Amino acid sequence: MKKITTKLIIVILIAAIGLTYGISYFLKPGSSVPHQQVTEDAIKFRKDGELSFIKNDSSHLKIEIEIADNDQSRMQGLMYRKHMAETEGMLFIFDYESPQTFWMKNTHLTLDMIFINRALEVVSIQKYTQPFSEGKYPSEGSALYVLEVVGGFSDRHNIQPGDKIRFSRSGIPAS
Repeated sequence: MKKITTKLIIVILIAAIGLTYGISYFLKPGSSVPHQQVTEDAIKFRKDGELSFIKNDSSHLKIEIEIADNDQSRMQGLMYRKHMAETEGMLFIFDYESPQTFWMKNTHLTLDMIFINRALEVVSIQKYTQPFSEGKYPSEGSALYVLEVVGGFSDRHNIQPGDKIRFSRSGIPAS
């Protein structure tokens, strides 16, 4: 009986070591089994165009924008990103104007969400959003566009409801 128990333990140990080696081999980067891990380097800002704020006094503030204009890019948004420059933002473009609501799931950055209507006028602003929050951040009116910029941007640049914007996609005339 002791001889069988010792052999069984040895077989189990060999199987466990083999299983551990096999799993680690197939899950390492470059193996035949996909290894999906979101890293900071994997998500970099992509300049798709430029956006300008036009104030009542005709002053202009220009930033570079990444555009999210389909379901997949709008759902991804700025999730998992850990850095964004003051001169960068993500412009969400929707298919139709309606009240919009955003959340901060898997978003590391504190953001200002600037809701913009079809007439390219700022409708409302949600400032200093809470990272990783699943709470809702709604517009205070219908919006066709939502611009996400680093938290505090609106205060630092005195962006207000009623301000106008214009934007252009790289290689496409201004809207």
